[in-house]
Amino acid sequence: MAGGAKELDELAAAYPAVSIRPVVADLATDAGVDVVKASLRGLELNEVVCAPGVEQTDLLDSIFKADLAAFGAQSPNLATRYRN
Repeated sequence: MAGGAKELDELAAAYPAVSIRPVVADLATDAGVDVVKASLRGLELNEVVCAPGVEQTDLLDSIFKADLAAFGAQSPNLATRYRN
C-alpha cells in the first residue's frame, strides 16, 4: 500500500495507524489482542495503514490513490473558490 510510505521511509521509523471498526475493541479482550497482533503484522508487511477487518486490500489502495489525486496536487495558494 502506498499512502505515505515514502515520507515514512525518509524518517526511518515506523508509525502504525490501526483502523478499528466503529465499535472500538477493548484491548483487554481477545478481539483487542487480535487488533494488536494485526498491527504488529502490518508493520512486518510494511503497511502504512492497518485495517484488521478489511480483507480486500485493493479497496484501501483505491482510497490511497484517490487521496493522492485530490491532495497531491495542492497549491500553496488558496483555491479560486475561496478568494474574494
